[in-house]
Amino acid sequence: MKIITDTFVFNLSKDLKTLLCDVYCSFFDANGLKCEKEVILSDSKIIKELIDLNENILFFFLTSFYESPSTNEISKNPSRFEKIFLKGETYIVNYRMSRNGLVAYSLYQIINSYKTSIKNRTLIKIKT
Repeated sequence: MKIITDTFVFNLSKDLKTLLCDVYCSFFDANGLKCEKEVILSDSKIIKELIDLNENILFFFLTSFYESPSTNEISKNPSRFEKIFLKGETYIVNYRMSRNGLVAYSLYQIINSYKTSIKNRTLIKIKT
């Protein structure tokens, strides 16, 4: 699965592809779009709904698997960590050494690129 916006090209990892592929196809079906090899989104209403869907997935993922790093870990290797701001909470994830951290951070970046696409009024291509 590949997601292309005006600011990013995401080649999804196997973990994230497994997580999103069926969910996206169900979302497309519910919105009258066919889940084909390539889906192009331009309607800001549908993109906003896709953002909400991704935020709910990310929130569920973080509440299920999030482990807060110690301040010692963060101070020793600060470049391994990124902050995720979601629903009034801040999560610090290790996106380099933790599989769950990488999935969460990747999903967060996808959400941000969707928001940028709405702001810039650009297309989103999703290749399944």
